[in-house]
Amino acid sequence: MQPLSPRRNTAPWLPLIALLVGAFALRLVRLGADSLWYDETVSLLLAGKSPSALVAHTARDIHPPLYYLLLHWWTSLAGRTEFAAAFFSLLFGILLIPATHTVARRLLPPDSPVPILAALFVAISPYNVWYSQEVRMYTPGAFLGLLNAYAAWRLLTAQWKGQMIQTRRPAWLLFVLSAVLGLYTLYYFAFFLIFQALFLIAIVIHDRLELRPWLLAAAATILAWAAWLPIAWRQATDPPVPPWRSFTPLWVVVRDSFAALAFGQSAPAATWQPWLLLAVALYAFGLVALVTRGRRRSLLAAAYLLGTTWAPVAIIYLFSLLASPLYHVRYVFTYSPYFYIILAAGLVGLASAGPRLLRLPVVMAALLLWAGLSARSLQAFWTDPAYAADDYRTAMRHLAALWRPGDVLLVNAGYVYPAVSYYFRGPIAWQGRLTTYRPPTASESSAAGAPAGNGLVVLQSGSLEAPANLGWGSPESDFYATTTAESLAALDGVAAAHPRLWMLRAYDTVTDPAGRIRAWLHANGTLFYDEHLSGETNARLQGWLLPPTFNPHPRRLADARFGSVLQLLGVTLLTERAGGGGTLDVLVTLIAARELPADLHLALGLVDADGRQWAVADEQPVGPALPLATIAARGPLQLPLRLRVPPGLPPGKYELRLKAYTTDGPLPVRGDSAASNEQARLAVVEVATTWSEAMAEAAPMPLALTADFEGRLTLLGARVGRQAARPGETVEVELLWRAGEGLEPEEVLEPTLSLAGRATDDGGVITRYPTGSWRPGQVVRDLHRLTMNPDAAPGRYPLDLQLVAPALGKSLLASAGLDRRRSVHLDAITIEDRPRSFTAPAPSTPTDAQFGPAIELVGYDLDGQQARPGGSLQLALFWHALTRPASRYKIFTHLVDPTGQLRGQRDLEPGEGTLPTNGWTAGEYITTTLAIPIAADAPPGRYILRLGLYDPVSGARAEIFGPKAERQERYLRLFELEIGK
Repeated sequence: MQPLSPRRNTAPWLPLIALLVGAFALRLVRLGADSLWYDETVSLLLAGKSPSALVAHTARDIHPPLYYLLLHWWTSLAGRTEFAAAFFSLLFGILLIPATHTVARRLLPPDSPVPILAALFVAISPYNVWYSQEVRMYTPGAFLGLLNAYAAWRLLTAQWKGQMIQTRRPAWLLFVLSAVLGLYTLYYFAFFLIFQALFLIAIVIHDRLELRPWLLAAAATILAWAAWLPIAWRQATDPPVPPWRSFTPLWVVVRDSFAALAFGQSAPAATWQPWLLLAVALYAFGLVALVTRGRRRSLLAAAYLLGTTWAPVAIIYLFSLLASPLYHVRYVFTYSPYFYIILAAGLVGLASAGPRLLRLPVVMAALLLWAGLSARSLQAFWTDPAYAADDYRTAMRHLAALWRPGDVLLVNAGYVYPAVSYYFRGPIAWQGRLTTYRPPTASESSAAGAPAGNGLVVLQSGSLEAPANLGWGSPESDFYATTTAESLAALDGVAAAHPRLWMLRAYDTVTDPAGRIRAWLHANGTLFYDEHLSGETNARLQGWLLPPTFNPHPRRLADARFGSVLQLLGVTLLTERAGGGGTLDVLVTLIAARELPADLHLALGLVDADGRQWAVADEQPVGPALPLATIAARGPLQLPLRLRVPPGLPPGKYELRLKAYTTDGPLPVRGDSAASNEQARLAVVEVATTWSEAMAEAAPMPLALTADFEGRLTLLGARVGRQAARPGETVEVELLWRAGEGLEPEEVLEPTLSLAGRATDDGGVITRYPTGSWRPGQVVRDLHRLTMNPDAAPGRYPLDLQLVAPALGKSLLASAGLDRRRSVHLDAITIEDRPRSFTAPAPSTPTDAQFGPAIELVGYDLDGQQARPGGSLQLALFWHALTRPASRYKIFTHLVDPTGQLRGQRDLEPGEGTLPTNGWTAGEYITTTLAIPIAADAPPGRYILRLGLYDPVSGARAEIFGPKAERQERYLRLFELEIGK
C-alpha cells in the first residue's frame, strides 16, 4: 500500500496567482449588469431581514439559512446593489480555483501537472463564471465541498501513514465544520456527503483502518445539524412550495449536466454536439489515464473524482424517479470542481501519449481550442437574449413611472413578490394576500384622496386549486392555496374599488395552470399596457383598466373643449401639496365629442401666477397598447396624470393646466375652464419649500458648478437650454441655489446673467420670489429667460453670472476653490444670424392694419381650394416692422360661422418660433404661413376670419388699428369667404 503524499514543490503557486488575477477579471465582466432573476431577489429579500426574521423565514422556505445570513452581513457592509451582492458569490468562485488546485495536489502524485491545469479549467469555465455572478449559494456550497474533501483526504493519508489521526484536531475540525456549514448552506450538499461517507467507510474497512474517529465525526456533524434536521425533513417530505419541476429522463440529465460542466449552460447540447463529444473523449481519456497508471493512488483518485461529480447526480435522479422531481442543472455545480481535475488528467494523458517534442504543442493547442470554445459560450451568456435573466428591474422601473394612486399590482405569492420588494422604488400602501385584502369603501377613498391612499397596493395571488397544506397552511407562508371562487370574488372586490390593475406575469402558469385569473382579466378589464420582458420565463408587465375608469365621479366639475374632438368634464385632485422631487397626481374626466385622432397626447403643466410654466409632463393617454380613440365611444373616461415637481421650485401657489395636442399642434381650448388658447385650468396646488436634504432626489444639473457668494448664496449647478440662438430668440438658463447662513432676512440679492451685452435677462425667480424670503438651507430653482438682442452680431459669446447686492452697490465675490471673482463663467452661446428681407412683398390682397406702434400687416395670400368642412385654409401673411417690436407675440386666427361659433383656429409664433416678433428689426419684412383647419361639422354659409396678436404669457392682445379693426376686442376682420357642404 502506497500512501498518497502531498506535493511540496511550491513553484506552481506563481502561475496559480496569475490564474487568479485573470479569473477575477473575467468574472468582473458585466457583473451585476443584468437584472436579478426570481431566486436572486429571494436572496436579497431574505438578506434584508434581521437574522432572527431571516431564520424564521427560511424555516418556511426550501433552503437552509446560512448563505442568507452571510449575505445579510455582507450587504450590510458592501451595499445591496446587484454588483455588491453578486461580488459575494464571485469571491467564493475565485476561491474555488486554489481549492481545486489544492485538492488535486492532495489526490495525485507530487510532480503531476494536473493540479495547475485543473485550476486553469475552473478559471475559464463558463459554468463557473455563470454561478460566480449569480446571487445564490452555489459557489459557497462548492467551496465547502472542496474543504471537506481536502480534510477527508488529509486525515485518510495520515491513517495510511500509521499516524494517530485523533491528534489532527485542525483537520477534524475542518472536516466537521465544512460538512455542517455545507448542510446549512444547501440541502443538495447532503448528496455529496452521502457519497463521501460511503467512499471513506469502504476504504477504512477495506484497509482495516480505525473507523471510530470517522463515526464520531459523522455523529458530531449530525448533532450540529440536529436543530435544523426536523425542518429539513419536513421541507423535503412536505414541500411548502407548489411543484414546478417536471421529471427529467436519465439521458437528458447526463447530457445537460455534462454540457454545463464542460462549456456552461450557454452551450446547448443540440448545437454543440461535436465539441461535447470531444469533451467526453477528453474526460474518458482522463479516467483511463488515472486508472491505467497501475498505482492505487491513481485508482482511488479516479474513483473518488468520478463519484463526487456523478454519484450525487445519480442520487438526485433516483429520488426524482421514486419521489419528486429534484433535478436542475444548477444543482450539479456543487459537485463540479472534481470534473475539471479529470479533464486536466485527460489533457496530460493525451500529451504523454505522443512524442516528447510534441507534448507542449499538443497541450497548448488543446488549451487554446478549449479557451476559444469557453469564450464563445461566455459571449452567448453575456449577450444572447436566450440566456438573459428575467428583466424584473426594467418592469419595476417602468411601473414606478407609470403607476398612479389607486392602482393595484397583482403578483404571484412567493414567486414574484421578492422582485417587487427589491426593485420597486415607489411607495406601497398595502401588501399582502389577494384573498385577505379589503378594498376601501367610497367614504374611505374620499378621505384618503384615492383608493388605498397614495401608494401602490400589492396583491399576492395564491395557487388556485392547490392542496390545502400548501405552505403548511401558515398565514406567513410565501405560498398559499386558494380556490378559484374565492380568488375571483376577491378580484371582483378589487374591480369595484380600483380603476387600474397591473399584473407582473411570471410563473402564473404554475400557480394558475387553468388560467382562471387571466380569463377574469380579459372578461372584466381592458388591456392598456403589455410589455414582454426578457428572460426564460416569458415574464410580462400588463396594465388593465377596470370598471371605475369608465364610471367616473370627479370631485370638481370643469368645462373646457379641446378643438371639436375632446371635452374636459371634471378633475379630482389626488395631491394638493408637494415638495421638490415630489409628485402631483390628478384624475381628469374626459369625453370624446367625436372620433379622436390616433396621435392625441395630453400635457400637464405647472404654471405660476405670471403665466410662466415651470414643469410639464407629456403622456400618451391610457397607454401604448390602447389608444384613447379605441375606447372613446364608451363614454366618460377617467385618466390619471402625474407631474413631478422640480426640486427647488419656488414655494407658493401654482396652477395645474392641461393641454391636448397632436403632431399638427395643440388643439384650441374653449370654455369656462380655458386659461389660454391652448391650456385648460384644472386646479390650484401648493409647492412646498425644498431644503438641502431633498437634493438627493434632484436630477443632476448638466453644469455641476459650485460657487459660494460670500456665504449668502451658493450656486449648486446650472443648465443652459441650448448652445445657439438667433437674434430675438430666447434661451432658458436654469440656476440652482442654496441659501447660506450669511443670508440676512429681507436681504435683496439679484442674480444677473450677461452675454457680453448681446442679450437681455428677464431677472429670473427674484421677480416673484425675492431672496429676502429665502431661509438658510433652502434650495431654490431660478429660471431665467435670456433674449438675444435683435441687432446682436453673429458670434460666440461668454455666458457669465453675477450676484448683485443693490444695497451695497456692487456684485458679491464668488469663491470657487482658491479662485475669487465677481462673476462666474457658466458657458458660451453662439448667436446665429438669419436671412432678412428689406424689400416690400407683393401680396395678392393688400391690407391696412397696424398692431401697436411697431408691426404692420401689409397683405395676405389665400388658397381656399380646400374651403369645405374637414378641409383647411392655406394662408400667407406679410408683415412689416415699422420699428423694433418690444414684445414677443403669437398670431391667432379664428374662423367664425354665421352664428358666431368658432369653426377653425390656429395659433402660432411667426416661423413656428424661429421668427419672434421681438427679433424683427426696423424696416424688415417677414412672411409667415399657416394652415387653418375647418371643423368637420361646420355648417355651410358665409364665414369671417379674425386675426390678431397676443402675448402668450399674459394672454393680452396687441392693440390694433385700421378700417377692419375691432379695437375693443382687438382683432382684425381679415376677410369673408363662403364655405359649402
